Amino acid sequence: MNYPLVTKQTAWFRARTRTKITPRYQQRGLFYMKLSEIRHLFPENITANDSLLLVSKALRISKAKLLALDAIDVSAEQLELISNYSTKINAGIPLPYILGNWDFYGRSFLVTPDVLIPRPETELLVDLVMEHIASTDLEKPHLVD
Repeated sequence: MNYPLVTKQTAWFRARTRTKITPRYQQRGLFYMKLSEIRHLFPENITANDSLLLVSKALRISKAKLLALDAIDVSAEQLELISNYSTKINAGIPLPYILGNWDFYGRSFLVTPDVLIPRPETELLVDLVMEHIASTDLEKPHLVD
């Protein structure tokens, strides 16, 4: 049975997945989606972990909770947000800029296109500098950025 499309988000969703949208969910403006279907909303060049980070941000739930669920109700607004994230990924915008924050050395930092993205290699450099400082006899070391 074919159900009528009512919104732009519904059309986008139907084009990206093979999921049937039942009238019960359509009336409430929700889409019942399996995690595997959500993964297919993103381009193939993005890793599963990155797509989960973006979906968890769009749905405002933790990545762990998202992984624990077999399927989830997604609103049209959340689906539009996922669509925007997918478009940004296709445009080559780095994941930290889309998420708006990134972890560095155990802390979360706000990230915008105005700042450099913290890299794991820089954490290694910080570790090496801290080891070097600990091995020297300096009482009050000064670091210059």
